[in-house]
Order: sequence, then structure tokens, then C-alpha cells
Amino acid sequence: MIEKLLNSDLVEVGIKADNWEDAVRIAGLVLIKNEKVENRYIEAMVKTVKTMGPYIVMARGVAMPHGRPEDGVLENSLSVISLKKPVVFG
Repeated sequence: MIEKLLNSDLVEVGIKADNWEDAVRIAGLVLIKNEKVENRYIEAMVKTVKTMGPYIVMARGVAMPHGRPEDGVLENSLSVISLKKPVVFG
């Protein structure tokens, strides 16, 4: 199943992010670049974290920010970014 959602075009490594919001926005930009979501999806991901807190942190060093499908999803997908330095989600 994951091979249907993820390919090398959706992975970026060694990314510089100053904070959690930058990291979320960068991951969203990867999706936009690959025509998987609309611009508004990024704002939905950021708003979700601001509203609900860092529940998106799955384990140390792993976060899965997301929005709702109606927030601009064009195609089921995911992006993966690896940061040069970790950021704090709260």
C-alpha cells in the first residue's frame, strides 16, 4: 500500500527548518509540488497542530502532520522529509 502513496519525488532529505511550523510547511510544499494537495492544505496542517497540540508526534523524531481530505487533498499521498536538525513540536 505505501508504494502507492510514496515515491522518490515525495522524499526530501537534509532539510533546514527553524521550527515545527517550517517543517510542516516544507512537507506540505513537497505535496504541492507533486500536485497531491492544494495550497490551503498546508494551512490546515498548521492549524491542526495549533488547535490540537503536538499529537502528530508518533515517536521521538517522527511527526505526521495532516489535515482533513476536504482541506485540499487532490490525491491520497504522503511526503517524507528528513531534517538536518530536529525541531520541537511542544
